[in-house]
Parts: sequence; structure tokens; C-alpha cells
Amino acid sequence: MDSPADQTLRLGLPFIMAAQSLKHITHNEALQRLDALVHLAVSDRDRTVPPSAPEEGDRHIVGPGATGGWTGQSGRLAVRQGGGWVFYVPRAGWRAHVLAEARDIVHDGEDWTEAGGAGVNPVPLVGINATADEMNRLSVKSPASLFDHDGTDHRLKLNKAHAADTASILFQTGYSGRAEFGLSGDNDWRVKVSADGAAWVDALRVAAGSGRVTLPAALSLTDPDQAVAARHIRERLTANRTYYVRADGSNANDGLSNTAGGAFATLQKAMDVIAGLDCDVHSLTVSVGAGTYTAGLVLKSYLGSGSVSFVGDETTPANVTIEVAGLPVSTSAVGGSFSVAGFRLRSTGSQDVRCLTRTSLTLRSNEYAGTSNYRVFCGQFGRISFAGSNNAISSLGGGFLLIQAYGYVEMFSTTFTITANLTMTGAFAFCQAGFLQVALNTFTLGGFTVTGNRATVTQNGVISGTGGTSYFPGSVAASALTGGQYS
Repeated sequence: MDSPADQTLRLGLPFIMAAQSLKHITHNEALQRLDALVHLAVSDRDRTVPPSAPEEGDRHIVGPGATGGWTGQSGRLAVRQGGGWVFYVPRAGWRAHVLAEARDIVHDGEDWTEAGGAGVNPVPLVGINATADEMNRLSVKSPASLFDHDGTDHRLKLNKAHAADTASILFQTGYSGRAEFGLSGDNDWRVKVSADGAAWVDALRVAAGSGRVTLPAALSLTDPDQAVAARHIRERLTANRTYYVRADGSNANDGLSNTAGGAFATLQKAMDVIAGLDCDVHSLTVSVGAGTYTAGLVLKSYLGSGSVSFVGDETTPANVTIEVAGLPVSTSAVGGSFSVAGFRLRSTGSQDVRCLTRTSLTLRSNEYAGTSNYRVFCGQFGRISFAGSNNAISSLGGGFLLIQAYGYVEMFSTTFTITANLTMTGAFAFCQAGFLQVALNTFTLGGFTVTGNRATVTQNGVISGTGGTSYFPGSVAASALTGGQYS
């Protein structure tokens, strides 16, 4: 805009005019204005009434809605000069430093605004209590940093130019890298660590395409330090495996070597470990050493399509004895294919073997030595297959085989040796609403006697393939009762 003929354009400094008298008055007024406006710093910008005890030279930007001696002066610069308040109308571009706020403001022709307007954009380097450089163009030294939301969400974005580049967050000790996560060299998300800042190990990786999580450094599930992880991550087998159980072993061992310091102490510990694996298509064998084990085996479901075999001494089963008051071997509602071979099984208060609820169990070359009830019980859609040429029966109680409630038992080409005089209170084979399939079996008494019913089939049970009522050991011919079928 044009300047009045008697003052300057920007600051309105009065000119000394030609032939003017008292020129010192005009000159002093100009000095006063310069003193007020040059290097402009004001005490505040929100005051609406004059301070009660102002000092000469005080400067304020009058706040909105001013009253008293500042009425009508809002937004103007109030300067204490000559014992009174002088007001200056700011012009576009005037800058002032507000001491109370430690910040700069600028006048846009209408009002005072933050210096820089919408922000300082762009600037090459920013250092906050630190020195920025060409690599670290934003450098902050602070006990903490806060990136807050502006109403709702807040996202921190790291963008890289190409898949082979890196976008990550690096954690350092003494300015040397120790841990890093992000996209390092591809688009897979990784967590990696380093002991020295030079050699790095990928600890975790998430594939960009599938989301599959892998542990590139592997996880030792037998390491005691990994006990917590082992409870949540199944080890996946890549080959068949053998675990060992010994009377002098320990359940604190890993079970992978046939030594006192490597083998488990109980069959159940081996079963529990197997139940926690991903067996895939591979089979597992539990090799059990000689001795007497006083804890029974409860078979459990496992993950995989292979089989699980517990093997003692198939030549001399009496060398590996499981003797308990309850059940030496039992299973219920279990998925998988199991075999128990080469054991002397002896219960003093129940069956030697109980197989229920769709479990598939093979019994091979065992000695059955329990003193009460039946030696083997199969029911509720359980399935038992007998095998081997070295099966022995040294005690019976109620009888040898009890099948109920849709249990299924098959006995093909096996040999059973009777090793004592036996008396049954029930029947050698009792089948009630179940199915027993037999063929080509041999029962060797070796001079001993078996007293009691050979077989009883009842309530729609079926015993098939015997070829006669004298097939099983006993002193009383087999009988069929109440809808039972015997052939």
C-alpha cells in the first residue's frame, strides 16, 4: 500500500518535513517507535486489561475482548511509553516473540498466527536436544518420546522403496545393534538378535505370502529352559523315534537314550511326552527295560497317523512286569493305534488290560497274571487284536476275556501257554453284546488244568470262527444264552 507523505510505509515512522519547526519532536517520536517495534518481544498476548503496575517499555499484544484502558485495542501492540499506553496497529508480516509462551508468532494482516503457518515444511535436518546429520536427519535425545493420536487412530509408518530394502526398528546398546524387527531384505516380518552387532540370528519369521510363523533358530523342546515353550509348541517328527524307560531312569530325563541318565522312569512319562508331539506319519517305540514297574500305563491320544508301541521282553515277558492294584494298561476315548508287547501284566484288584471307546490296541506276547476279575476287558467300541506266539496265562480270576457293549476282539494265529492250574469263576471268554473273532489259535496247557466255563455268549453277542464249543480252555462246554450266537 502507499505510504502517507509524512511517514514510512512499514513502521509508520514520521518524516522530518522541510521547514519543519521543532524537528526534534518528530525525530524522537521515530526513535520511540523503532524502540517499540524493532526486535519485537512481548510479555504475553492474552491479557485483556492493562497491568496494575506497568513499567516503562512494557510490551503486550492486547487479548480479545479487552476492557478498561485497552478497550477497542484487541490484537494491537500496547507499549508503555512516556507514562501512558501507546497502541500500534500491526501489519502483515510483523513477527513477535511471546515471552510467556517461548514461541514466535506472525501477523497475517488479520490476526496473529503461529510463525510458519501450517508448519516448517520441508527442513533438511531436525535435532531435538541432539545434533542431526545426513544419516539421522531427525535426531532426538529424550527420556521418552510420545506420538499421540489426533482424535482417533494413530499409525507409525515405515516405508521402503523396494522389497529387497529394509524397513525396521533397531535396538542398540552403546550405538551397536542388539535386536531388530521389521522387514529386512524382503517382505517377510522378522525378529532378529545379535550379541555383538555384527553376527545376527533370525529368532522369528512370518512369511508375507502365507502368514506362517517359523522359528529359524529352532527350538529345543528338551531343553529345561524351554519348558514353557514346549507346552505350547508341538515338536514335529521327521523320522520314527524310540524312547527308553528303565527302572533306574528319571522322568527328568529326555528319554532318548538307553542309560540311567537318559531314560524315563515310568511308561506313563513316555506316553505323556508322545501325546505332546506332532508325530506326522512317523511311528514311536517305547523300549522298556527289565524290572518291576508299580505305576500303570494310561494310553492317550496323539497327533499323527503312525503307531505307538510299548515293548518289553517278548522272549521272557516276566522280565518286565507292570504290577499295580488298579489297571496295568488302560485306555478310554483315545485316538491312535497302540501295541503292548513283552510284559508281565498283573493287577491285584482289576483287569490286566482295559480297552474302551474306539481305541485300537494290539496285545502281543504278554503274560497275564492278575488275581481277580477278567484279565482283558474290551467294550464301548474298543478294539483288541491278539498276536504273537509267546502269550502266557498264569492266573485268571473271573476268566481271561470279557467283551461287552460292542467291544470287538480278534484272535488269529496266536499261541497261549497255560503256566499254572487255573480256576475261573466266570468263563474263559465271556461275550455280551460284543463280537469275538477267532481262528487258528493254539492253547497249550502243558499238563495244567483249567476249571470253569470255556465260553459264554449272551445278549446278541457273537463268538465266531471257533469250530465248536470246546475251542477255549475250560472244563465246561461253551454256551449261548439270551440271543447270543456261537459258531
